[in-house]
Amino acid sequence: MGFEALALQLLNGLSHATTLFLMASGLTLIFGVTRIVNFAHGSFFMLGALWSAHAVTNWWPDMAGSAWGYGAVILMGACVSALMGAVT
Repeated sequence: MGFEALALQLLNGLSHATTLFLMASGLTLIFGVTRIVNFAHGSFFMLGALWSAHAVTNWWPDMAGSAWGYGAVILMGACVSALMGAVT
């Protein structure tokens, strides 16, 4: 395994760890404020992530070519999950 492959694996691991940290810290914040644990938040996060993946692959594949476009779709997915959480 070359240095480039090792560096790529390291960055992949860090990106996954960052995502898990953000979700865990969000749930900790929610628990700290409301004193209840609501595991439905994970379902809403997954709904937003699936919407983002569907949007990038089917509706706006050009947005996946740039970091700004991909970030915009991720923010749209967060808005979708927030909207679904507010509606239900």
